[in-house]
Amino acid sequence: PNWNYHEILRGYCLEGIKALGEGEIYLIGREKDRELLEKIARELGANVKVDPRSLPIIGGVVLRDSRDERRYYNTFDGRLRDYLERKMPYIVERIFGGI
Repeated sequence: PNWNYHEILRGYCLEGIKALGEGEIYLIGREKDRELLEKIARELGANVKVDPRSLPIIGGVVLRDSRDERRYYNTFDGRLRDYLERKMPYIVERIFGGI
């Protein structure tokens, strides 16, 4: 399949905005994604801004409210970790035969 990182990142942002609710929302991501996050913030409206900080993640975004009291993590790192945790019993069974 063809992956469009802009659309994936935009979807992750929308998911976080929905979870955090009303008010100003700040997007935090990789330094190399800053321009893309700024473009997405413009597309999503005046209450969405890009945090000046960056994170050492492999991709995705962390969203925070204006007071940095609430955060929504939607990073590739976190999604991979969650997937591995859910699949670990299956992986162990396949590799070790249910030890």
